[in-house]
Amino acid sequence: MKIGKRFKNNILILLSDPGCISIIGYEINELKRRYNTDIYLLNNYKYKNNAISKNIISNKIFLKNIQKSKYKFILTGTTKKNIELKKLWLKLYDLKYELHVFIDAIINIEERFKFKNKSLTKIFKKFYVIEEIVKKKLIKLKVNKNNIIKINHPLIYNKKINNFNKNKDYKKIIFLSEPIYEYNETKRIGYNQYILINAIVVFFEKYLNKNITFLIKPHPLEKVKNLKKNILGLENKNNKIKIKIVEKPIQYYYNKVDLCIGMATFGLIEFKFHNPNVLSIQMNRKYDPNPLLKKYKINTYKNLNYFLRESVKVVKKIKKLESINISLKKINKLHKVIN
Repeated sequence: MKIGKRFKNNILILLSDPGCISIIGYEINELKRRYNTDIYLLNNYKYKNNAISKNIISNKIFLKNIQKSKYKFILTGTTKKNIELKKLWLKLYDLKYELHVFIDAIINIEERFKFKNKSLTKIFKKFYVIEEIVKKKLIKLKVNKNNIIKINHPLIYNKKINNFNKNKDYKKIIFLSEPIYEYNETKRIGYNQYILINAIVVFFEKYLNKNITFLIKPHPLEKVKNLKKNILGLENKNNKIKIKIVEKPIQYYYNKVDLCIGMATFGLIEFKFHNPNVLSIQMNRKYDPNPLLKKYKINTYKNLNYFLRESVKVVKKIKKLESINISLKKINKLHKVIN
């Protein structure tokens, strides 16, 4: 069942996190057509979607306006890092608003509701989840199971892998980036998106032996200026690979690349339904950042060399490749990267 069918008149959707924004973005036209729905995007997050971004608002102005309005309930997303959003939840709760929450992830569930070492689950009346495992985690947090509603994710619901009709002349690879550096997790996992991009580009330069375009799709929470600063040196040190930062929705690239690679972003799953060539790399991870990758049969590697070798095999359409060995320490010496 689509999200909109759960809604009734006089609701407000309060957005701040990329996952929830992506979901609502797919249904925004239906929501506005069938329901009396207002949508606001908090300005601590910039989202390039004309249908939503015109309603960007500050927390202060939002709270001032909300006291003059009456909605049946307010639907919000969750986020692990956004402290300001959690403060806003509490203020809306104090204003006696009925709060519903949509959870687009399956990990860090407890952290998404934790504020000052306390759980905020009690302030929500309904919880919308995309996987049964999230329901079980919420029940462990003492959420009443009758208040948890399983919904189908509109990006993957009832989808099958489409016929892949790639233009053989593309010779393109897209990397779906993630904000590891911005989340201050570099030391914890041993690398960040910039270090990994360096390793991939250096390797492709050596082993692909043909001109390709390496597209980098930044995560919505990623600082593009840092990404540009990091790849500037790479662009000047090789001739075979053209590096390009792209910011169009990933749907635009489904049939325009030979291969989609990334770490644990949900975008890999979405891509898989339109292009079978999707690979994930998760070095040094002591936990599984996205168990759904396994569910949707996305090949995931913990060994960088195996991952890079498989990537080249897909692009070159070969079954075997000579043994290789590349290390992040060596890459870091070759290029100055943010860490």
